[in-house]
Amino acid sequence: MSIVDGMANGLGYAVVLAIIGFFRELLGAGEIFEYEVLSGQWYTPNQLMILAAGAFFALGIVIGIFNAVKAVTFVMIMTTILNYVIYHFVLVPFGLVHLLSANTVSYSPLALDLAQESAGPWRLCC
Repeated sequence: MSIVDGMANGLGYAVVLAIIGFFRELLGAGEIFEYEVLSGQWYTPNQLMILAAGAFFALGIVIGIFNAVKAVTFVMIMTTILNYVIYHFVLVPFGLVHLLSANTVSYSPLALDLAQESAGPWRLCC
């Protein structure tokens, strides 16, 4: 087990280093693998990103992106659960299902109630 754990940690560290290197090259020189991505006509290369301190800025960018994605995913999951609970424990028991519009849409990462296959009348918002 410790071999698998060590391999997973090493692979994760390598992925993070590759992502940081990608951002440093892109923002520092405007190039990826010596191909100009950010045009020199409107982009001025940021030499700070190429220096050692630029790694900390790149790490901050990567952490910020991961935190933003994690927050959006959490909100989507909580909205889906709340919609499910409201439908099954409020609307159905009290006979209020007819209040739902047939055109409502929900973005559901959990796919509760097989949301991808059926219209799912529990879709209340979003």
